[in-house]
Amino acid sequence: MDEKLTKLEQKLCYTFEDKQNLLEALTHSSYLHQHPDNTSNERLEFLGDSVLGLVISFWLFQSFPGESEGKLSLLRSQLVSGRALYKLALKLKLEEHLLAGAEFQDQEVVRKRCLASAIEALLGGVYLDGGYEAAREMVMRFWQPLFASLHTHQNYKNLLQQEIQKAGRELPVYQLVASSGSPSAPVFEIRLLLDGIEQTRGRGRTKKMAEQIAALRYLKRKP
Repeated sequence: MDEKLTKLEQKLCYTFEDKQNLLEALTHSSYLHQHPDNTSNERLEFLGDSVLGLVISFWLFQSFPGESEGKLSLLRSQLVSGRALYKLALKLKLEEHLLAGAEFQDQEVVRKRCLASAIEALLGGVYLDGGYEAAREMVMRFWQPLFASLHTHQNYKNLLQQEIQKAGRELPVYQLVASSGSPSAPVFEIRLLLDGIEQTRGRGRTKKMAEQIAALRYLKRKP
């Protein structure tokens, strides 16, 4: 079990100080039928759900200034959906590490729900073990592809460039202002210049994302 736990920690890019937090996060309630001395991951799932919601909500709040509460809620629902959690569980091959009863294998719907819930439980376990910052970094690391997909539906840089070209102005310029955060969860700040004058800034986990946010902010502030 220790070797399996170590492999999972390597996938998570996080080493638990208290391995019990990791074991509990991986223990589904069905496992208790044969192992009543263990503790299920339901309480950690509850905690992890809240941590995930907070990290995602704050990211959306910063990334989409001026956006309505309804639109932010819609975007958040995409990022925290059971489908998104299950996909991450598959990516991490979490099924190899989950402790669950026979019904886990017998029912596909139950299996998917268990794996999605285990992702939330892991976030809860990381929060207990390493605090909010450790949990936030994990969310930012593994949700990065989903963050990027929110921008693929609309390329704000292209929209802005088309408007600028129609107006006969010089093309916008994007400049890196600063970078911060850890190597596993960097933050880039980009400024958008038109005719050599700074218009807006954007912050994101990649330079491309920060550029998209800067362009979006400029488009949104126009009358």
